[in-house]
Amino acid sequence: VMVLIQVGGFGVVTAFRLLWIGRSTDLSPGSAQTLGSVMDVTGERQSVFQVLASTAKITLAVEGLGCLIMYFHMKESVDSPLWFSIFHTISAFNNAGFGLNADNLMLFRSDMFFNMIIAGLIVFGGIGYPVLLGIEQFFLMALHKALGFSEALMEMVAIRKPDRLGLVEPFYNFVDHLYVRARKIKEELAGVASPLQMKIVIYGTLFLISAGMIFTLFFEWSDERTLGPLSVADKLLVSFFHSVTARTAGFNTVDIGAFQIRTLLLFILLMFVGAAPQGTAGGIKIPTFVTMLGYIRSSFRGRTRVTVFNYIVSKTSVGNAVKLYVLSSTFVLGVILLMSIIEVKFSLVQMAFEVVSAFGTVGLSTGITMLLSSSSKILLVFTMFIGRVGLLTIGSAIIKPADEITQSIAARDDGMKLQIG
Repeated sequence: VMVLIQVGGFGVVTAFRLLWIGRSTDLSPGSAQTLGSVMDVTGERQSVFQVLASTAKITLAVEGLGCLIMYFHMKESVDSPLWFSIFHTISAFNNAGFGLNADNLMLFRSDMFFNMIIAGLIVFGGIGYPVLLGIEQFFLMALHKALGFSEALMEMVAIRKPDRLGLVEPFYNFVDHLYVRARKIKEELAGVASPLQMKIVIYGTLFLISAGMIFTLFFEWSDERTLGPLSVADKLLVSFFHSVTARTAGFNTVDIGAFQIRTLLLFILLMFVGAAPQGTAGGIKIPTFVTMLGYIRSSFRGRTRVTVFNYIVSKTSVGNAVKLYVLSSTFVLGVILLMSIIEVKFSLVQMAFEVVSAFGTVGLSTGITMLLSSSSKILLVFTMFIGRVGLLTIGSAIIKPADEITQSIAARDDGMKLQIG
């Protein structure tokens, strides 16, 4: 299971990134346009090795660090700390939501450090590799500047006090090596997100986590089946953790079926939105949701162009966001309708929760999955497949690409492009 989780998370993302980088060179014109309309990005034609290397390095770095921290924290708490740490690190980073215990992570409900490790891995896996690479690039640039300043400072010391040259020279050579190395790593990064993409994903993630936590606290504060019996600190921790995991991963430290209907509706919204493109999570993605909000705001203001964070969003990106939102909403509602016809003993909210969880590849359940009929289970599996592959991908593969005139007009779109879906 762990191997499948890792291959699924790394393999799907890597495939999309390789196709994105190579779409202009290795694909046929029709396939190139299909993929371009789905990914809606532009970038340099990096080599396959660079894309694989950048993705693999950051995956191993994040998972390795998370596993190491978790191991030292849990080595006295579980029987096999190394296996426990490896499995849960991979499951969390790849947003799988599988735990080794029958009750998932309920046993560790009050362990703040463990919850933060899992939540951090979920977030890093969900924000997408382009954004992770953008964050890495930011820190490399800061390190590059700091090392450059240190070099200049040591050169000044050597000039003013030549007698100390022997003392300064080893440090200067070491800093110069780090300076060159940082610049080389920064130049080799492939597939970094645009500034607008990074802002939308990072701010959107923080907003959704905060809003989900606040509303969960408000809805469940005194409910004896969920947060009621817990201390204030545990209430805050459980609310935060479920706000993170409801969008992407599927872990739980409280019985999901015990939450109130209004909280389940909140989780349905979070699961539908999901995380970021080219990440390990599902949903329609944060850029799609933000672009739709920008489109609605611009429509009410009578503007013809959509702006987000003072950037004009490309018409292609806006069109893709509208298409994805409409297709996803229609598909999810259709599946809920079909399931409501098949199943008569469950509430509409319970069935909607199962469907949206499947569409967003989240994995949360109110506890009715095992009780569903075979037809409903097959329907949920189909929904998971559609949610993972993406309706834009399927639609672009089915519908004939536009003619050369339409493509040339679209190529003159002067807005900032976003990765949608």
